Amino acid sequence: MLKDIKSNFDDFTRRHNIKNGVASSKVCETAREVMRTVFGDDGSVGRYKIISFRNGVLNVSVKNSVLSQELKFREKQIIGLVENKVEGVKIKRVKIDYQ
Repeated sequence: MLKDIKSNFDDFTRRHNIKNGVASSKVCETAREVMRTVFGDDGSVGRYKIISFRNGVLNVSVKNSVLSQELKFREKQIIGLVENKVEGVKIKRVKIDYQ
């Protein structure tokens, strides 16, 4: 039954051309979980925000330069964890913007 649901969902997303949006949403949600794991829940959660995932670029907004540096330092770790959790996704880089 679960295979039927997955197959019907895949057909639905393909038919209505929303497959990329669904994949982007999965990547963003997984990236939020990974960021909580990597940075912990020590208050840094409110200082960054996952904005979007498009064309292999994960866009993250941060509130200060210290967190920006830490994010750059851990970029490869975050990319690896997200790619391991979301099947068929390749992240080229993390783009960091200030809020």
